[in-house]
Amino acid sequence: MTSPHLLARRDANRGFSLVMVLVLLSALALGSAASMRGSANSLRVARATLMQTYANEQAQWALSYCQSQLLLPSAARDPKLSTPALTPADRPAWTSAALWRSEASVLTVLAAQMEGASRAPVCFVEQQALPNQPDGLPLHVLTARGFSPDHRADPLSGLTVSGASVWLQRVVLIDGDQVRARTDKRILNPPLR
Repeated sequence: MTSPHLLARRDANRGFSLVMVLVLLSALALGSAASMRGSANSLRVARATLMQTYANEQAQWALSYCQSQLLLPSAARDPKLSTPALTPADRPAWTSAALWRSEASVLTVLAAQMEGASRAPVCFVEQQALPNQPDGLPLHVLTARGFSPDHRADPLSGLTVSGASVWLQRVVLIDGDQVRARTDKRILNPPLR
């Protein structure tokens, strides 16, 4: 026969074991929740990076399209990129937010729109005349804006509400139907964000 003292001790051990199991289960649940939260944050960062890359690709396509248009004879180009439309400016026009909001002079590059895109990329081309340019050739400043599939803009201000937009710029010196010099850069402080 078991003594009452041993029974009481066995019941106390069972109670302690139950408390330890509950504490371990709680710790596992908290660790799992923290891990899931970290995974969700990593997923958000990866998605933002993917959307930024997508918008960058769209802007690259717009630059390439506009440059290829400039290599064509003026009559064969899109009317917004014909020689009469590209008059030299004293100040850079691409810095005007109103230009990008109205899109009157901006070329929408439908050929570069990827499947699932919220809107097609756009580009704007202007000439700049600088002193001492080789053979008096004008510089063409191409400014492009690409958008992510989830891009949404405020209809009044044109500012980005969600998604990503990337601004790229290319300066080219064209002689006949060849590019003699080219410089690319990313615009970090665009007229519209």
